[in-house]
Parts: sequence; structure tokens; C-alpha cells
Amino acid sequence: MQFIAVSVVAGIVGAGLAIPSVGVASIGANNALKIFNALPAELDERPLAEQSRMLDADGKQIASFYWLNRKEVPLDKISEPMQ
Repeated sequence: MQFIAVSVVAGIVGAGLAIPSVGVASIGANNALKIFNALPAELDERPLAEQSRMLDADGKQIASFYWLNRKEVPLDKISEPMQ
């Protein structure tokens, strides 16, 4: 009988310790749901980052900025494995 009483008390203490963590998880899930529902259905299509060029008064390039030389190309100009 003593074993059953100790087991019941241990179960109650264990449940009491678990309840706050369930509450915190519930609050976190509700916050994540609010953030997800606030997202737009469609994302804005922004232009791709390309290299910026500085031109002189005559239109000749004197400098370029950006460490990658990116240029936007149509999909049919991209090789099949890269698509």
C-alpha cells in the first residue's frame, strides 16, 4: 500500500512539474501561429542583386561595386542541370 501511495505522489509531482512546460510550449505555438498567419499569401518579387557600375560623364565605366559579377538572364539561357 505504501508503494502505491508513493507512486501516486510521484505522479502528481511529475505532472505538476510538466504543466508549466506545456504552458510555455502552448504560448510559443500560439505566437508562431500568429506570425505565420500575418505572412502575405504571395511574396513580393524583387529584382535580383546585380553588380553596380559607376560611370563618368561620357558614360564610360570607371568603377564597379559588388564582389560578384551577376547578370540577370532568361531561363532558357541557363543549362538544364542548373534549373
